[in-house]
Amino acid sequence: MKSIWYLFLRTYAKLGFFFFYKKIIVKGTENIPANKPIMFVSNHPNALIDPLLVATTNHRTIYFFTRAAVFKPGLVEWFMRSANMLPVYRIRDGISTVKKNEAVFEYSFTLLKEKLALLIFAEGSHSLERRVRPLSKGFTRVVFGALEEYPDLDIAIVPIGINYNSPTQYGSKVSLLYSPPIYVNDFRSEDPNIRAIELTKATSDALKKIVCHIEDPDFDASSIDTEEYLDPVEFNQKLSSGNLKRVPNIKKRQFNFFGVLFKINSFLPLLFWKKKEKEIEEAEFIATYKYSIGITAFPIVYLIQALILGAFFGKEIALLYFIASLLVALIYVKTKH
Repeated sequence: MKSIWYLFLRTYAKLGFFFFYKKIIVKGTENIPANKPIMFVSNHPNALIDPLLVATTNHRTIYFFTRAAVFKPGLVEWFMRSANMLPVYRIRDGISTVKKNEAVFEYSFTLLKEKLALLIFAEGSHSLERRVRPLSKGFTRVVFGALEEYPDLDIAIVPIGINYNSPTQYGSKVSLLYSPPIYVNDFRSEDPNIRAIELTKATSDALKKIVCHIEDPDFDASSIDTEEYLDPVEFNQKLSSGNLKRVPNIKKRQFNFFGVLFKINSFLPLLFWKKKEKEIEEAEFIATYKYSIGITAFPIVYLIQALILGAFFGKEIALLYFIASLLVALIYVKTKH
């Protein structure tokens, strides 16, 4: 039953992304082992969008390490646990709560034993910075801990690079690159500290090849053509040689007929978004809120408006309107500049 629920959530999330992003580029899925325990390790630029994109772009059932603070008691906690999210407690959550990680880690060892997949954002927090930040060694504790309990495991670390051209924008583009696996058993030092450091470095180095990595904090990225960010391998090469494409920092408004129709037809959910937008304190959550409202409020409003039309003009008109509303939204996102 749980697997059916997870499949439903993944399918609905994938459908939502089809309407939310102009283009999703996925490369390297052939690097994902089919029948081995996996620890996916990804950069983390865009809050809850990141894990959803990983879940909907590969074939493995994934359990997600998620900061415990978002597990609000009640319906939220039930939903997050039902979606395979595992709470991770940090020191900032209180020393007493960190002890709860032991039970979470023990459960994750069992998942790896069953050849399932885990996802962790080893930078420890989200950030819109275009670089790989220092990785916490927490993920090494999980994989080496699993090996201590189950020595026959062949655990693969699969780094994932997530790169957005405009991370907070609806109708933008995103690319996901899956790096070749790093096998934990290749790190054989008897000193657990050295093993953890070596594995962390190997994972960080792999991520820096598949993430647009701007090391210099003073680098002026304001006029970089955002399309450049979708190919991190080429981006990093151009960055080192100074050949990145730049465009005039002038925004030209382009008329989009379907955009006008979309905004008129979606007046109520757009109004709700404008009110909600003022409450968002972290830019990394903007896309998450837009997407969440997009997959809930918009279809509900379209359905209500269709039912009202149906009451006056019949079921055929109502169905036609509902389908047309979805098509207008889809054409708008795919033609948006």
